Amino acid sequence: MNLYLPILLIFSYLFLIFFFSSIENKSIYIGFLSVMAVLIQFYGYGIGFLKSTYYIRLLKRNPKKEDTNSSIPKLMRIELKK
Repeated sequence: MNLYLPILLIFSYLFLIFFFSSIENKSIYIGFLSVMAVLIQFYGYGIGFLKSTYYIRLLKRNPKKEDTNSSIPKLMRIELKK
């Protein structure tokens, strides 16, 4: 049971998102799209977290000195004035 508990919690969470989104928007398709949006968002946050953990903890880089916008195209960067 302990091995399946995290999987059960994840599927329960996704089902609740699907259920309530479908009811609120009166469309099963929108409920499905809501679940897809959550999965994409989790993927994005997870990749960002793993990338920052890799650079900061394993490569011992200082996050304040690194270019945090290196993966963003130059036209989309927001430069902060010092």
